[in-house]
Amino acid sequence: MIERVQELVNAAYLAGRREGKYLVLDEAENIHKPGCLHEIKLYLKNVEAVVAYKFDQKIKVLSPQASVEYETYAPFLADIKGARSMCDFIIFYKLKNDEQIHVWVVNMKSQNLNNNVQQLRAANRIVEFLYGKLNDLLAAELNKLEQFPVGQVNFVLFSTHKSATNPWSGGTRS
Repeated sequence: MIERVQELVNAAYLAGRREGKYLVLDEAENIHKPGCLHEIKLYLKNVEAVVAYKFDQKIKVLSPQASVEYETYAPFLADIKGARSMCDFIIFYKLKNDEQIHVWVVNMKSQNLNNNVQQLRAANRIVEFLYGKLNDLLAAELNKLEQFPVGQVNFVLFSTHKSATNPWSGGTRS
């Protein structure tokens, strides 16, 4: 089923690299910023297949007529403050002996956690949308209403050791 996710999502959003049993995620723009995380390694215990996406980046969409560059998971949104706020990574994975596709929504923060809840909520909406589109594709393929095997969606926050605020203030976790 991870292959179906990869068929659905534009490959320009692919992120991360495998290093043995680890998935390494990079925020290259944070390398020279003091106090900011720029790399994390996630241990993939019992993970059979995994794919990671970074939707808060600029990508180029190639067409026969022209190359168009746009930013983020929702290029149809206006470029107004907060409209395009998104977490750093969304990781789809399948565990061994489990047919469901699970998700980690990952945010890498410095000491400032102010917009963390907004970014995680936006990611949850994207995950729900992608699960819905996968159900649509499966139903059309099988010519019947079939449910895509949905697993858990977990929210993961990585922050530097002196975070000044509560990441969940002003909101609740879903």
